[in-house]
Order: sequence, then C-alpha cells, then structure tokens
Amino acid sequence: MCGFAGKFCFSPELNPDRELIKKMTDQVRHRGPDEEGFFFERGIGLGHRRLQVIDLETGGQPMQSACGRGVIVYNGEVYNFRALRSELEKKGRRFKTLSDTEVVLNAYLEWGDSFVEKLRGVFAFAIYDRDQRKLVLARDRFGVKPLYYFLGPGFITFASELKSIILDPALGRRMDSVAIYQFFSLQHIPGPRSGILGVSKLLPAHLLVVNSREASLKRYYALAPVDEDLAPDRNTAYELIFAELENAVKDELISDVPIGVFLSGGLDSSTVTKAALRRSASKIKAYTVGFEEAQWDESKWAKAVARELKAEHILLSNRAQDLVSLLEKIIWHFDEPHGNYTAFANYLLCQACKSEIKVALSGGGGDEVFAGYTHHLADKLINWYYRLTPSALRKNILARLFASLAPDEDQVPGFRRRLSRGLGFEEPDLVLRHLHYLTLPDLKKWISSGELIGFDKISSSEREANNPYQHLARWAREYPGKDKMNSLLWLDLHTYLCDDILLMTDRMSSANGLEVRVPLLDHKLVELLFTLPFSYKLPGLNKKFILKKYLLQSLPRELVYRPKQGFGVPLQVWIKGRLKGFFAELFQSGLAQNENFISMPLARRMLKEHTEQGKDHTTAIWMIAHYLLWKKTFSVSS
Repeated sequence: MCGFAGKFCFSPELNPDRELIKKMTDQVRHRGPDEEGFFFERGIGLGHRRLQVIDLETGGQPMQSACGRGVIVYNGEVYNFRALRSELEKKGRRFKTLSDTEVVLNAYLEWGDSFVEKLRGVFAFAIYDRDQRKLVLARDRFGVKPLYYFLGPGFITFASELKSIILDPALGRRMDSVAIYQFFSLQHIPGPRSGILGVSKLLPAHLLVVNSREASLKRYYALAPVDEDLAPDRNTAYELIFAELENAVKDELISDVPIGVFLSGGLDSSTVTKAALRRSASKIKAYTVGFEEAQWDESKWAKAVARELKAEHILLSNRAQDLVSLLEKIIWHFDEPHGNYTAFANYLLCQACKSEIKVALSGGGGDEVFAGYTHHLADKLINWYYRLTPSALRKNILARLFASLAPDEDQVPGFRRRLSRGLGFEEPDLVLRHLHYLTLPDLKKWISSGELIGFDKISSSEREANNPYQHLARWAREYPGKDKMNSLLWLDLHTYLCDDILLMTDRMSSANGLEVRVPLLDHKLVELLFTLPFSYKLPGLNKKFILKKYLLQSLPRELVYRPKQGFGVPLQVWIKGRLKGFFAELFQSGLAQNENFISMPLARRMLKEHTEQGKDHTTAIWMIAHYLLWKKTFSVSS
C-alpha cells in the first residue's frame, strides 16, 4: 500500500507547481510512512509515499525504467510479477530492482496499453511515457485500490485520495449536489462521482489515457460470456473452487515484511486463515481484536477457530478512549461522505495490528461472491414468490398483508422487517426489487418526498436523470450469463462492495499504515465462481455453502453453522450515551444553522426520536453528521 499524487500539463511549456505536488503528496503520508520521492520535468510532476512491502532496498518511487523512457508511481501488489518478469526478460527487457513496480512499468513498455490485462493483483498507478508525452492511469478490476482525478483546462490532476486533489487551486471546492443526493439514497457515493464537483473516481477495470490532444477512458476488463448450465457437477465444482481459492491465498502471501491474517471467527476470515496455514511456507499468525461490548466481540469464536486450525493466535484489545477525536480522524481519512459506521471497528482493528504486522490478509468480498448476505436469501425466496403467485393476488391482498407486518420498517427487527421490505410492495423487476431491499425505508421516504432534500435543491427531472437505483441496476443488466440470481451478485460486487466496503477498508487500513489484501477477490477465483449456478452457492436456504463445505473439512459443525455476527460498533447506543452531547451540539451548531442543502429540522427530529422515543435512526444520524463534518473539514461549499 502506498500513495501518490501528480499533475500533467498537456503543453510541455507549462509546468506544475513543485510546492503543490509536494503538498499533495504529503496529504497521503499515512499511506506510505517509509519513503518519499518526486519526479519533475517539463509538463509533469509526480510524488509518491511508500509503504515498504516488497524489495525494501531498491523499490523506491517514482521509478524510471532502465531505458529511461517510462516513469511510474504505483500503489498495490501484482502477484504474478515474477512470471511476468521472466517473460519480459526473455524479450530483452532489463531490470534494476526486484520489485513488482518495475515489472508493471516494463510490461507497459513492452505491450502498450493492453499490458494491464496481464496483471493479476490489485493496483492503481500512473505511468508517464516520456517518448510519447502520454500519461496512463489505471485501476484494478474490482476497485480495491483508489484513484481520483480532475480534468481541467489543459491539465489533469490525480491522486490516491481526494484530499490531495482539492489542494489544487484550479479546482473550486464545490459540492456535487447530485453525488450527495445519491449518497443519502445509497449510503455511499457511487463512482465515478466523488462528492466534489469536477473530481471523478477512476472506475474499476478502466484506463484513462491522456496526451497533448485528448483524454480517453477505456474499459479493459469485463466478465466473459458464461453459461452456468455447462458447470460441472457440484462436488467437482467445489474442488475446483477450493484449489483456486488456496492458490489465490498462496499468491497473496508474498511479502518481505511481517504478514498476518485477520481472524474474526466468521466464515470468510476462517476460510482465508485455513488456506494461508495450508499454503504458507512460513509461520502465519492470526490476529483478532477484542471489543469490550459483548454483542460486538467475536474473540471467543476466533479463539475456537484458531485452536481447531492449530494457528498461532494473537488476541489484541483496543478501546476508543476519545470517541469524538476518533470520529474526526475517520471523517478526515474517508475523504467523502460515507454511511458505513463499521469504520470505527475497522480503524481500531488496524490500529491494534499495525505494531505487529505491515500486511494482513482479510476475508473481504466473501459475502458478495459466495452469496452470504441475508438479502441474497431474501432475493431467492422472493423470486419464488413472484413465480408462484398470480399478479392480482399479490397486488390486491398479499402486498397489503406483508406491509402491515411492519408499518414502520426501520423500527421492526428480524424476519417481519425482511418480509415487509421484500414483499410489501409490487415490483416484478428482480434487480429493482433487490435494490429496494438494500435501501433504508425512512431515508427513501424522506428523500422521495423532498423532506430531506428539497425539490428546489434537486429537481424532479434531475432526480429522474440521476436515479441511483437505475445507475446501480446497469451492473446487473450487463451480466453476461443466464442465471439472473448471479446477476445480483455481480451488481453487489461492483456497487456496495466497491464504493462502500472496499473504500472503507482502504481508508481505515491506510490511516494506520497497514496493507490489507483480499484474496477472495482474486479475479481468476471470481471468474470461476461466476461459471457456477447461484444454486451451487446458496442451495436451499444455506448461504455461503461453498465456504461452509471447505471449512467442515477442518472445523466442527457448530463453529461453521453458528449465526452470523456482524463486525461493527454500538453506535446506536453511543448516540444515546457517550456521543449524545456531541451529536446534539453538532445538530444545533452554526454549521448546522447555515446548512442549506439538507433539512436540519428533520435531522434534529431524527435525533430526538432516537435518543428520547426509542426509534433507531443510527445510520441516518451518522450520515448527516458525516456530511456536515465533511463539508467543514474540507471547506466544501454548497
């Protein structure tokens, strides 16, 4: 994990401000606390902050190729770099280092823009071709590593994080109102928007190629057409998955610094831990962070899994003494408004581990590609319901019945809420039904009515043109297979996972100078999983069945089939207790009084209902607070 920043001027007669590049690079110091480097020549400036992981002695950046033609700043790991290096050496390419960075650079010089298709790993980088005066920006297939850019008149500014780009005085720090509208609808900002007008996230699986005449965006990866009907029998398919999974974990164990595995005791982390222990040539430690709140603490399960797997288990503890200070740090590191408050737990986990290791393997992505969420089970049940019941019966009787089970959906726990949310309305479109289930009903109601964001702020026509659900649905529509349930996994992979979970994991780990790897998102493993029918992943009502089958070879059934426990923090309780005064003060502050885009009277009503009337508005309150403090922290104007 590293961080970089740069600016490229279309005309070589113009030169980026060196002090600006240095300041932009310093903004991502936390991403690379070990080394700093710069490259300047006519028309371009590059800065890099390095976390040393591979080739500690000669892997510094910005790195120039042996021939002098190419320069690269790079964040990530390419796990097949040794095989690529051997191939390139046979073609006559020379190397000065042992790093994967130089392999990426030489791969570009040898194969041109198509080189990125050969990379197996996670990455974001900028390559400057000095001969052609061309800049190439690239981001990995599923968006594990971040990359932002601002295309201005005659130049492009780019960086690993948004906070670097907004230092460029050519960019006004104006809020993108459509992005904020989508944020309150989805709990995250979907790419390519960032929250700042004019600044874009480079989409996963894309290149941005810039020369003196134009900037062109190219998609370099999409899932090849699949026919799930041609899948092998279940047992054969599962063995293929187990082998590919272990290969992915083995590849991602490469490191020249201490490496470990995050172990919560859940299916995803237990799978990665088992695979790492089986395929590692050296000793691997499994790390768990215990929390004092019993309902959030999974350490007893992690301890039991570690004992069964015979893993060396390190149990760490971490408690946020100053929640307000932690909250402010999290918002600074996030860069953009974000609705996922499990960031608290992720930050504390990474903070506790950073003194022990520099690299950690996690089970991130397991729910999305192995069908592990409750809504995947709900999708399956509801799909049966629509196939088996006549439309008139659903519309006139059943929808009303299910809606009556939970008239105030956000406040009703458990199965009744799921039935009401999934069946209490008529929507025959599988994809839109799936997205509706993921939406907080109260927020959706307040947004659609104009109560939270007035129609004078975002008009009806703007809302229709930027409908966040249609924006997300396109991922399911493009899925190249027959299995419509698989298309929902493809959608989750490119939306919620990319712009919510992976963004949050990147920011909280990089805040602590820790690299977190996600072997369950190895693209070869993901491709193999999508050749299998959804029913192989979720047979009957059995979520994440493939991982359960893998773990049952090593763990007792009671550990594999225990109820899922979310990884998070008791923010719902903190808003009523440890953070009650903070939120009350924030919602009454001058910042809130001057807020002119969202309704603060509604926000104060939510807070009162949450703290005094027993309602649960945790997510909405967090989102509003994050939005307000984001504007304040980064001096963003409406």
